Amino acid sequence: MKIAPVLFAVAVLAIHAVPRVASADTEPPPEHRGFQLALRTGVSLPFGSVNGGTAMSDAFSAQAPLLLDVGWKIIPNLFVGAFGGAAVGGAAGQVDDACAQLGVSCLGVAYRFGILAEWNFRPDKTVNPWGGYGLGYETGSSSGSNAKNSISNSVHGFEYAHLLGGVDFRLQDWFGIGPFVDAAFGSYDVAESATNTGGRVLNRGGSVTDKTIHVWLTLGVRVVMLP
Repeated sequence: MKIAPVLFAVAVLAIHAVPRVASADTEPPPEHRGFQLALRTGVSLPFGSVNGGTAMSDAFSAQAPLLLDVGWKIIPNLFVGAFGGAAVGGAAGQVDDACAQLGVSCLGVAYRFGILAEWNFRPDKTVNPWGGYGLGYETGSSSGSNAKNSISNSVHGFEYAHLLGGVDFRLQDWFGIGPFVDAAFGSYDVAESATNTGGRVLNRGGSVTDKTIHVWLTLGVRVVMLP
């Protein structure tokens, strides 16, 4: 999949241009309370293990995420809300090899949702660093098929910690943009796979007994409405 590198390159170019605009000799927008919405994208990289026998690098490639944060600034410094979104990528390692053996190309899709809180350190300034914490739930799958064969793999489980941080360049009172990082720590409760080779179906997996920790590290750009 080449979607993730392209999105990441666009994000880097956008972030590189922003400080020049933000450094202009203008008054910063006033600090904000109330509704806030943010859109995040970039590239998500897998680390750790699916379970005791399978590394994340043997199941998932890099993914291109699109996440929406919606919530409320209780005070100018504190945002609380919810997040949700999807990511698209490909299979990797052992899973990609299994897809190739069946003569199919596998596409990976992930969904996640949860709650989060963010602290804004300089909410009344043009350059506003922020940090946050969240938790949620994740589902992921990869699948492919042709006229004779098919394969599907799926996992899901809780994400116990989203450690987030970034910088918002508050260019207008209604618009901000800047880089962010999100390290999502989780553990899969279920891992399943199903293959169909010429009509012969094989199902494997189920509840994960040898649970391990995995991490999705997301780097990218965040666009904020009403920062």
